[in-house]
Amino acid sequence: HQSDRDLVLELSEIFTPDELFACLETVEVFREAGIIIGLDDYGTGVIRAKDIDAFPFDLVKSDRSLCGFKEGWESPYHSELMEVSQNKSLILLAEGIEDSEFAADLMELGYQYGQGFCFDMPSKFIERA
Repeated sequence: HQSDRDLVLELSEIFTPDELFACLETVEVFREAGIIIGLDDYGTGVIRAKDIDAFPFDLVKSDRSLCGFKEGWESPYHSELMEVSQNKSLILLAEGIEDSEFAADLMELGYQYGQGFCFDMPSKFIERA
């Protein structure tokens, strides 16, 4: 996915669907301003793929518990997300990737991006003197 938009606003999956849709008007303003709207930690809460389909998300980050283990790929959350992503142009990012073979498997499933120890170790944003 190529985008001329550089800023991503991630909503964490701590919200219920009702809470998520209550901020829809505000999210639309951000999106119209060119901000990519993402859902972080999908698979850890109560947001389902039908909510992702109805909300103007551009990006979904699947939690490691959902995509970081092959057993998670058989979860209804995961299969629903894959179905929605085929019907809606979503950027899919897998969290918790620890080796390149696993990264290749996730790419075959439809993930375009990944993060985890496979790519780099976490680093501090600000180094203290």
